[in-house]
Amino acid sequence: MNVNFPGPMPRSRKGVENVDGGPPPLDEAKLEAFMGKVVEDLSGTMTTFFCSIGDRIGLFRDLAERGAATGAELAERTQINERYADEWLRGLTAAGYLEYQADSGRYALPPEHAMALAQEGGPAFVGGPYEMLPGMARTFDGFIQAFRQGGGIPQQAYDSTIWEGMQRFTDTWFENHLLQEWIPAVPEVEAKLREGILVADVGCGSGRAVLKLAEAFPKSRFVGYDAFDGQLSRALANAKAAGIGDRARFELLDVSQGLPEQYDLVTTFDVIHDAIDPLGLINAIRRGTKDDGSYVMLEINCADRHEDNIGPLAAMFYGFSVFYCMTTSLAHGGKGLGTCGMPEAKVRSSAPRPGSPVSAGFRSRTRSTSSTRRSRRGATAGPAIRGPRDTSGACIYVRSSCAGSSRSRSPSRFASNRAWPSSSARTDPASRTSPTH
Repeated sequence: MNVNFPGPMPRSRKGVENVDGGPPPLDEAKLEAFMGKVVEDLSGTMTTFFCSIGDRIGLFRDLAERGAATGAELAERTQINERYADEWLRGLTAAGYLEYQADSGRYALPPEHAMALAQEGGPAFVGGPYEMLPGMARTFDGFIQAFRQGGGIPQQAYDSTIWEGMQRFTDTWFENHLLQEWIPAVPEVEAKLREGILVADVGCGSGRAVLKLAEAFPKSRFVGYDAFDGQLSRALANAKAAGIGDRARFELLDVSQGLPEQYDLVTTFDVIHDAIDPLGLINAIRRGTKDDGSYVMLEINCADRHEDNIGPLAAMFYGFSVFYCMTTSLAHGGKGLGTCGMPEAKVRSSAPRPGSPVSAGFRSRTRSTSSTRRSRRGATAGPAIRGPRDTSGACIYVRSSCAGSSRSRSPSRFASNRAWPSSSARTDPASRTSPTH
């Protein structure tokens, strides 16, 4: 794109050394291209604010359900100020989110865009992040202090919109992938769930995964554990609404200090990379898993090397890391692995390192021989399931992108037969998991 600079562009000749010994000459084309990217990213930030407003007060939903509208019509339908309605419609049309109909003067939300912006719980829905981001921004000054002095932002410092947005965000996973892809990817676990087993979900957050599983497998019994009461209260409310209290319950517990009994199946969905003591948590999970049981770990689909995490999806992951995942761990002196902190290589590794399930004594059984591949949006896609089906005493590793192409959601699973000495469980009451769902 062309960018109008406030002054004359610096003159240079690409590849010619500066004979005066000053700074190297500038590549005008590279500067022009970068400034174009800067403007696009600033525009994207403004567009995100527009979307947060549209999501919060139901403007996208109105356009999806009631059709195209002028500013006056949208204002009347949604009871908002007409002048703001006009500017919101124009801004999102400029960004390519809405389409202007010149013959009628109305603005339309294309059905394909509505899937992402207005279809609550759908596979492409992104309303959750739009609700979370303004809440994250309210802690901005705290992040400046953390950058300068270390430490982080504890969960208690965020406002309630974070937790509501987080539930809506991960609902897209649990509504569209948990029962359709992830559980069927391990048929022996699915078979046991149908027969009836005892299941613990660690870092259960608002409890959506537990409730979906309890509805699908009525012969099994489920308990969700979370160390943050702000999320647990949501789980209890969701359980009451679901009406399945006879087979699903929730408890406030820091699982890094140990589980109260042993389970046939333990799950963590997008939790380990948030933990203050990842290896201590996985050690506790291993002690709480029966010898013939299984542990299902879902983690973000990222590359093994940080330098290979390139593109808009990776940039978004690192943003969520700084503004939530990493900082909530560092706030309590934790490891701060971050959103991209549990790549496949770490889960495979037999070295005693933070977050490695093999260090906790799970048996080794590589389940995939296919190589990873890269999606068009820059996220690595997990390999397909391969190999024997016996996963007794195993860690089953599932990788998932939180957005983007469905090709970025293929699961893989690994475990280890090499046990390392368990790290001692921390006694600090702050050494809790930081749930992300």
